[in-house]
Amino acid sequence: MRPRRYPRCNRRSRLRRRTGAVVAALLTFGAATPLETQSPARTTAAHGIGNLDPTPAATLLLPYFEVDLAGSGPQTLLTVTNSTDRPILAHTTLWTDLGRPVLDFDLYLTAFGSSHLDLTAIFLFGDVPSSEAAEGQDLPLSCAGIFPLPNLPSPLIDYIQKVHRGEPAPPGFLHSGRCAGVAHGDGVARGYLTIDAVRDCSQVFPTINGYFGDGGTAIATNANVLWGEARVVETGSLHHHSVPVVHIEAAGSIASGFWDSLDETFYPTALSNREPTPTTWLARYEDPIGMPLPEEPSDLLCWRSPEIFSPTFFTCGTTPAPFPLPAFEVVLFDDQENALVLPSEASADGEDVAICPYAAYRQRVADLPMAFSRGWIYLNLQSESQLPWQSHVHLERRLASGDSTGQPAIPLDSALQPVETAIAVAP
Repeated sequence: MRPRRYPRCNRRSRLRRRTGAVVAALLTFGAATPLETQSPARTTAAHGIGNLDPTPAATLLLPYFEVDLAGSGPQTLLTVTNSTDRPILAHTTLWTDLGRPVLDFDLYLTAFGSSHLDLTAIFLFGDVPSSEAAEGQDLPLSCAGIFPLPNLPSPLIDYIQKVHRGEPAPPGFLHSGRCAGVAHGDGVARGYLTIDAVRDCSQVFPTINGYFGDGGTAIATNANVLWGEARVVETGSLHHHSVPVVHIEAAGSIASGFWDSLDETFYPTALSNREPTPTTWLARYEDPIGMPLPEEPSDLLCWRSPEIFSPTFFTCGTTPAPFPLPAFEVVLFDDQENALVLPSEASADGEDVAICPYAAYRQRVADLPMAFSRGWIYLNLQSESQLPWQSHVHLERRLASGDSTGQPAIPLDSALQPVETAIAVAP
């Protein structure tokens, strides 16, 4: 059964925009659809499409990463595993924090085999996973001479370092002198990463026509065969914590009627046949300034879909549309149900800040106009445009010792059937 599809219409008439200050609050979801019925009815044999199931998938998403290019920051380690008894190919893409694809390479995974990616090693030394096909393995002709993968050459390492920290692309590259990310000025490379199940080796990004074909008939397949996990290892410490790897399932096709061409899918084309992520989240936060707590303020690690395929770089010093992304409704609560409704977008004078404004972003709770030392936050990261805007949110707490812990935020919907009502905050 196909779910009710959210129409791509202007949402201003459907959701009331809210602004305000600290108010006494009573949170009620009485006007909304019960949460257990908000997931789409469309299902595969084992798992619902539109739910973030921890199950083998056609695409893996690492929603946010940071690499300190001075080599002194934490390491992000990602493991991707083949869940089947036959060899498979997987295509890895690194994207900037403004959703521009920068680097791609293929992985060969033996039956039930795994590949390990160390993002610090990739950015500093060009050390991509050296997966190697078994002798005599029948690989597609497109993979001839590909494996094992060589290390990246020095000019390419310099290129990915510069564009992932928001600096101009160096001479000798297609987008020389133009930018692909936000320049934070701190020497940290930022972005997100995707891994797709594919049938052929290629040197193309998912943004290229012909990468996806309806029903998994192009380079990318609809085979739900990948699963992964990731962790961040603290520098000079044995401590590590898990970070999310989102498993994006594929199913059906437009031709079969499983998908509509206007359905929201993970990639900005319904031809990908991949389920979308949620739009609305709940997360705990701590802002223990002035409190006797052994930890620092919480951070929200956000991924937000650019909703458009845009491999084009832009003039440095500018911010390309649609960034910074607005949020439809963000409300901070303390544990006594007092509330602070935050502005939905940044103000021209800089007094109001945007919440998770880029495709990949570390939102520091301390940067928000805090009125409470602890509580929870309601994040409806839809826009007021015609698109519901997918997202993912993860909470990171850093202890005063320098160690950190992470936990996922709680999703309330799917972009196939997004939350359609504002929460009730009583004045």
